[in-house]
Amino acid sequence: DCGFYGPVSLGNRVWLDKNADGVQAADEIGIAGVDVRLFEEDGVTPATDMDGKPVAVVPTDINGNYIFSNLKPGNYVVTYTPKEAGYQLSKGGADADTDPSDTDSNCKVINGKFQTLPVTLMPGTEPDTDVDKDNVNANSTVDCGMYRPVGLGSRIWIDLDGNGKQNNNEPGVPKATVTLLNADGTPAKDIFGQDIPAQTTDIDGKYFFGNLAEGKYIVKVTPPAGYEPTAAVDDPNNDDSTDSNGTTLTTGGILSNPIDLTWGAEPVNDGDNDPATNLTIGFGFKPSLGAAPIPTLSEWSLILMSLLMAVTAFFRRRER
Repeated sequence: DCGFYGPVSLGNRVWLDKNADGVQAADEIGIAGVDVRLFEEDGVTPATDMDGKPVAVVPTDINGNYIFSNLKPGNYVVTYTPKEAGYQLSKGGADADTDPSDTDSNCKVINGKFQTLPVTLMPGTEPDTDVDKDNVNANSTVDCGMYRPVGLGSRIWIDLDGNGKQNNNEPGVPKATVTLLNADGTPAKDIFGQDIPAQTTDIDGKYFFGNLAEGKYIVKVTPPAGYEPTAAVDDPNNDDSTDSNGTTLTTGGILSNPIDLTWGAEPVNDGDNDPATNLTIGFGFKPSLGAAPIPTLSEWSLILMSLLMAVTAFFRRRER
């Protein structure tokens, strides 16, 4: 007897999953230039083709598509390496052998890599034209969805000299309430479509909203009692981490103007060296006329020390 088998193929698309839901939508574009590699079932040994030659790395085309042809039947693992940092994987990771969908994501993070589970290729058994628009000798359903979140934040501070600029000696405002809104004033959602709860600033007055989709946002800050906004700038997109961005008074707070967040275009000199986050959206406040100022951290220390000394003196008198 003499047995013969023909070549098989594997491929499909890497796409930018704007809402990170793991399903390709009609308006979601492909990601060009992703290096796609093919390995044997162990995920370590580079694959060889029908002729015994190493299978070359395939970069995705302008539409995010890729294909490996002239493969011998067997089990393969596909890995994906974006050219730029900052991409994260959409939910998914379904086994391409048992999952018939041509619109979901088949990759997951394994050992720090974006890759698929082993995919079995056998002539005459692969999805037909009604599934992936090719023949039964090719599996063109092996997709990988990626998203790239953005974020914003900064600091709420007391502007002691009232000049609208943060100075090193000016204290932060802890426990201030910060809310994120869409540009139309409605409550914002994260990239997964979940409501974003209001935050309270930390002990140094800092706040941060992450896992956001690209777009325009407004930050609302509820000021401490007895305080009003200091001088502010109209443009929160000027990437200045020292100015104040609270320009509009509203019921229960002060608003920034719309902040435009674009992945890869955010400042890298704002403390995190990350072009996906803007950490320059600060808000300064000053005492209202006649209001008692909020103590600084050093003043709080003196107050606590005075209380401690008074308590100590009281108990010493009791002992006598």
